[in-house]
Amino acid sequence: MKQLLLLFNLASFVVLLIGSFLFFVLPSAMVRLGFDPDSGRITLMQLVSLLLLLGSLQKNLSWGWRRFALAASFVVLAQSLVIAIMVHGLG
Repeated sequence: MKQLLLLFNLASFVVLLIGSFLFFVLPSAMVRLGFDPDSGRITLMQLVSLLLLLGSLQKNLSWGWRRFALAASFVVLAQSLVIAIMVHGLG
């Protein structure tokens, strides 16, 4: 289980790095992939939320940090949801 979680953490981090590179360095590539700037921002926030959620599963962190990472994960996810609703609407 520990190896699987480590592999998932590394894969998520690589996806975050690739997404950040595309969003900040090559925004035209994001458009070609079908993401407008707001969708790219929402996707990056959801990736950060996933990394924080994975951080809350780490056994080598103290209970306080794990609890903080879990709460921060839901805060970031809620912010991305609010931005998505504001930009794209409910329909």
